[in-house]
Amino acid sequence: MIEKKDPKRKQICDTVIERIKEEDIKFIYLQFTDIHGIIKSFEINSKRIEDIFELGENFDGSSITGYGAIEESDKVALPDPSTFYILPWRKERKVARVICDIYKPAGERYEGDPRGILQRAVKKAEDLGYIFQCAPEMEFFILTPDTKQEFKPSDMRGYFDYDPYDISEMIRYKIAEYCDAMGIDVECIHHEVAYGQHEIDFRYDKAV
Repeated sequence: MIEKKDPKRKQICDTVIERIKEEDIKFIYLQFTDIHGIIKSFEINSKRIEDIFELGENFDGSSITGYGAIEESDKVALPDPSTFYILPWRKERKVARVICDIYKPAGERYEGDPRGILQRAVKKAEDLGYIFQCAPEMEFFILTPDTKQEFKPSDMRGYFDYDPYDISEMIRYKIAEYCDAMGIDVECIHHEVAYGQHEIDFRYDKAV
């Protein structure tokens, strides 16, 4: 996490800019979440990244849940350079993403930014002598088209079931490989209770 006034910010931004040039990355996703945790994203040409690292990118927040009404819609997305990663599944053309902190046009942090709220909670925990870590468990379903209904579970297995013919195994492996490529440590992968339900557990790490 590298915030706006961090003394290391300029050095890390310069390192990221050099990486973008070396990898010939043309486009970068600027990402953040609404108050429901849904990822919001827009792309920029990588030629603009130096200015955006310094000034951020303006956007209209009025259509994003929790980001204010139309009369207070102007927001600024400022990228955190420590969150820069090249998306490993974009093989045909390299694309990167960076997570943003959200500010008001006058320069103060937007109090409704979920990432900012978490950062404040982490700071309070640190002030009390605690380290705030978390370990999400990502559960999801894999479905296949069916002639009798719109979709059906990809398998008929249950919790921790093993099957050498598990057609979903390679999908779980591929997701885990992408996580590893983006610096996310995967602790465990397994089938969950319901048909077609799967789980990927992340190793505990810093909350932000």
